[in-house]
Amino acid sequence: VIDERKGYKMPYSASILGKENTEEEIEKFTKLVTSYFPIAHRFYKLHAKLLKEKRLTFADRRVQVGKIKKTFDLDTALSIARGALKRAGQQYADLLDEYVKNGQIDFYPREGKQSGGYQMAIGSLPIFILLNFTKSVQIIETLTHEMGHAIHSKLSLKQPRIYQEYTLSAAEVASMFFEQFTALELEQYLSEEEKFILLHRTLFEDMYGIFCQVACFNFETELHQQIRLQGQLSKEEMAALLQKHMQQYCGNAIHVTKDDGYLFVHWNHIRYYFYTYTYAYGGLISRTLFENWKKDHSYIQKVEQFLSAGKSMRPKDIFASIGIKTDTVFFEQGLKAIEADVIKLEKLAKKLGKI
Repeated sequence: VIDERKGYKMPYSASILGKENTEEEIEKFTKLVTSYFPIAHRFYKLHAKLLKEKRLTFADRRVQVGKIKKTFDLDTALSIARGALKRAGQQYADLLDEYVKNGQIDFYPREGKQSGGYQMAIGSLPIFILLNFTKSVQIIETLTHEMGHAIHSKLSLKQPRIYQEYTLSAAEVASMFFEQFTALELEQYLSEEEKFILLHRTLFEDMYGIFCQVACFNFETELHQQIRLQGQLSKEEMAALLQKHMQQYCGNAIHVTKDDGYLFVHWNHIRYYFYTYTYAYGGLISRTLFENWKKDHSYIQKVEQFLSAGKSMRPKDIFASIGIKTDTVFFEQGLKAIEADVIKLEKLAKKLGKI
């Protein structure tokens, strides 16, 4: 009803406008990622083999194939995070040291403290990071992830106050970009087996954060279009729609049942209409930026220009201003990099005798 009254042509028009993307841009983006669903099919086929199963349940797609048991004390974790950030630039490692020195990172868990990791930036006030340090590899990745947000927030302060934030569709670009440096720095600390587990878990998150989120966007689009035509849908029809779209991204190695379709009941992201594409959008941009940095380390200057632009323009226009065209070719670089990692994982699995 609201869409009709405001003249929005598509169910996702308002949401995309609010996130400062264009409909044409996101329509092309989601269609491209959908066309690359076979990458997810290939990964889940390997995932099933690693779990010694011919076909997995929908829940099993989130099962880990191993655990990195190596632990790190806080000094070692900070040293790894510092080294990871230094790969991008000394100034980023210095910023981490500054935050540690000033007590701007709340490291340790305690009773009543919120779980997970979080970065908070409000205008020119000091930036703070919340962590729950557990000595695991994941906490180091979380630290560099949140430092990415902090770097984005700090660099955005170069803009006038009204433009010092950044759009939701670009929010995860910086965090995921800097998090990728952690794997490079961790290599000297991990065995071949642990490197295999780390790569599997990284791809695990790519499958969920990129392919699954676009499948969710596709589900929402068809759901809203059918409701526009029919007025309403039964819970059974809604579940069947979600089952269909989850099966499309998972491929034949995963069996998605009718009951799995009822995931829509408690999948809270769907309550923020057409929001999930932003994970895939930011994730693929960060992956492509990282691949370009690996080819030419001076590329970090373009990344910093993007991070310094805040909310002064739409993400697409910010990238255009520094000579980056976020078109099909750009996003395909990130998708092909993910595919290359799946192939690398297959070779490692054979080398380690896992398949």
